[in-house]
Amino acid sequence: MWYLSVSYYLTHMLTSTSYIKLQYFIRINIFLWLFCTVSISCKDDKLPIQSNAVEEEIYMNDFVPNPFKWGYIDMKGNITIQAKYEDNRDFTEGLAAANYKGKWGYINKRGETIIDFQYRTTTEFSEGKAIVQMFDREYITIDKIGNKILRGNYEEQYPYYDERSRIKKDGQYGYLNPDGIRIDTTIYIKASNFENGKAIVRTREGYQVIGKNLQPLNDDFFDKIYKSDTRYWRFKKGEKYGYLDSENKYQIWKSDLTKAGQFEDGIACITEKGTNYILDMKGIKKEIPYSTIRNLSHGRVAFSNKGKHGVLNQKGQIIAPEIYDGLYKYAGNRLGYQKGELWGYMDLEGKEIIPPLFPLVWDFNDGMARAITSTGIGFIDTTGRQVIPPKFGEVRDFYDALARVQVFR
Repeated sequence: MWYLSVSYYLTHMLTSTSYIKLQYFIRINIFLWLFCTVSISCKDDKLPIQSNAVEEEIYMNDFVPNPFKWGYIDMKGNITIQAKYEDNRDFTEGLAAANYKGKWGYINKRGETIIDFQYRTTTEFSEGKAIVQMFDREYITIDKIGNKILRGNYEEQYPYYDERSRIKKDGQYGYLNPDGIRIDTTIYIKASNFENGKAIVRTREGYQVIGKNLQPLNDDFFDKIYKSDTRYWRFKKGEKYGYLDSENKYQIWKSDLTKAGQFEDGIACITEKGTNYILDMKGIKKEIPYSTIRNLSHGRVAFSNKGKHGVLNQKGQIIAPEIYDGLYKYAGNRLGYQKGELWGYMDLEGKEIIPPLFPLVWDFNDGMARAITSTGIGFIDTTGRQVIPPKFGEVRDFYDALARVQVFR
């Protein structure tokens, strides 16, 4: 805090004999602290929401342009959409949200403005609709040419998934149908978006899984349920973990586990009575004699021994010894590994395919991964060949053949 720094400086400039002055500065310090505390508290108080035009003017008065602008590159590294945006998002359904001079709108892959820059916040398009927020904080559902379909006075609203939009009002969550009608009758303290016809909600009694009709799919309540795209969903109850069988009315399949990881590619890492195991979807366990194990996906498991890490296959056999300082998860049949301060990649057999050359790397996505060098961030392929030169200060992964990139202007 600046006022504490100034006061500290002044008081320490005084000699030990300047007792009266010291007391004076202490009083000033206390006064300044109280004054700034009250001022900040008043700033945080919620003010009455005014008209959209007035709120927009207030908002834009505080807007400060970012000297680092965002645009898009193609898979050859060419800038195809000019870097002129304060911020932007990935393309979904052919459109991307972008912030131009402080306001959000939508552009297409040619960089053409499709929906004008006029919103306070926006979401991605999903199921042909996006949720935008006006400057007066009203949420509006729009179509892909900007037509206003629905309006809503909510604290939060999220995109439509499985024909359900999650909302928050008066501190509680609920769901809207495609007509904007609220269809929940239960008080939800927490709620997730729908995915594959299911969502996880928390009521006063605990967590449950619900279907699109918002009816519970499991009878019991849990302290936590973790969403999964596999048959078995992890849960926590008390100090124990277990799994629910989504193909058998979400009945408890395993319980009384000290630890339980998510199922990925047919296996999960669990701890039962102090022993670590690899568990398959038939319930068969393979004991692992290491203190820490972690699912790496693709049927591979990380293990730790004396601060170093290695890789096991799903049978518990070592395919990469414990010589690594860090391991990512597998993505695109490649796993990032760390030796010392540098990163490289290995294949599914534990063989080092790309040597540790990079201070930082990311997961593979569509056959390419970001990697940082002394000159910037670029992209490499699965053999380590540089496919986009490392010339960017900030760049994200590719979606729909375009990647977001930031350029100094």
